[in-house]
Amino acid sequence: MKKLYVLLFISLIIIGKVKGQADSDQLKVFTTKEELCAAVQFTVPLQQEIDYNDEINKEGYIVYLRETFNEMLINPEIYKSDGLILFPDTSYLQSKFIVLSTDYAPGGGYSVVLLFKDKPDRIFYAWVYEFHSTKDYYLRSFKEYDTDENNSPSVGKCQRIFINQICNDEIGL
Repeated sequence: MKKLYVLLFISLIIIGKVKGQADSDQLKVFTTKEELCAAVQFTVPLQQEIDYNDEINKEGYIVYLRETFNEMLINPEIYKSDGLILFPDTSYLQSKFIVLSTDYAPGGGYSVVLLFKDKPDRIFYAWVYEFHSTKDYYLRSFKEYDTDENNSPSVGKCQRIFINQICNDEIGL
């Protein structure tokens, strides 16, 4: 009986160590899509993920964001002039992005939290203002999103939550 308890105790220690390694690996932030998709198991996106992406990518303010990112690649200085665009590294903008969440912005327009698929190591926040009279948009702010300050899942957790969308080449804008 004593041997059984010792064996059980050793088994629990080994299981605990393996689980602890899995938990710490789960929080690792991968810097490229290739690294992430090679290291973390993913599947074909669920129909709900596909439907959400199809729907959100048709929204005018999301299409405007993609167009603005493309413009920023051509002439990044234009968008840095007003001080609200805190984004020195334009290499992210070359990638498709996925929308993690949207909400109405307190100052008008929309708050968009997004992740660039090719470089999923940072999450970003965009404030897109909508002029109701003309239905035109204006990028008021674009910066790195602070997950701690906003009580949101970490970058590593977001990589796991959105893994199917990140690793699927057809999803994103």
